[in-house]
Amino acid sequence: MTNKRYFGPDPDTSRLRATVALLGREIDRLAPAAATPSIVQEAFRLLVVQLALGPEPVGRACAHCKTLGTGESTLCGNCWAPFSPEAAVMSLA
Repeated sequence: MTNKRYFGPDPDTSRLRATVALLGREIDRLAPAAATPSIVQEAFRLLVVQLALGPEPVGRACAHCKTLGTGESTLCGNCWAPFSPEAAVMSLA
């Protein structure tokens, strides 16, 4: 098993998520709410599905060495100290 270091979210993917969210809001603002979506709304929906970006990853910093770990981590991947259950899980964007 290889131990891969976690360096937080990819900045390019984070920017893409923000751009997709902004574009979605603008498309919804420009298109009146109708029973059937417009061609642009449907094309945007398909694009979002194909991109499969998902939510921004969350993580936490080790209290001992400050190394970033994923939100699901129970042990630090650097110093192997346990993450406390009450440790803040934060958005890493």
